[in-house]
Amino acid sequence: MKKIYIILGIVIALLGACWGICYHIFHVRHMPFQFVCTMAMVGNDIAPLTFYDAPTKERFLFWVYDHQISDGLPPLIENPDLSSFDFEKYDYLLFKGKKLKDLTYSPWLTHTEDAICSHEDARTPLISILEDASLDTLYIYRIAKTDKFRPAGP
Repeated sequence: MKKIYIILGIVIALLGACWGICYHIFHVRHMPFQFVCTMAMVGNDIAPLTFYDAPTKERFLFWVYDHQISDGLPPLIENPDLSSFDFEKYDYLLFKGKKLKDLTYSPWLTHTEDAICSHEDARTPLISILEDASLDTLYIYRIAKTDKFRPAGP
C-alpha cells in the first residue's frame, strides 16, 4: 500500500511540473501601455514598417525625420514638439496608421511571431495587436522604461 502512495505522489508531482512548464511557455502576458497622442503625418510614407520603438529623443527623431530623409522620403512629421515627452521614465512606441489594441509576450509568441533569432537580440519581443486607423496619422503610446523588451522582428 505504501508503494501505491509513493507512485501516486510521483505521478502527481510530474503532472504538476508538466502543467507548470506548459503554463510558463503558453501563457500570454500583457504589457501595460498608455496612449499619449496622435500626430498628423506630413509625408505619404509607403515604407512597410508600421511599428517603431523610440526609447530616446534621438531615436524618436530618427524614425520620424532622419530615417525618412535618408530613404529619400519626406519626413513623417515636420518639427515634432517633444517637450511633454519623458524619455527618462518611458519608452515610446510609434504606429503609422494603426491603433494599438494590446501588447503581449510569452515564450510561445516569441517562437511563433518573431522573425529575429534569439541569439541576435536576447530581449523578449513585444507582440503588438493592432487595428487599422487613419493612414495619415502617427499613433504614439508609452510603456515603462525597461531593457527587457524589444519590438518584434519583421
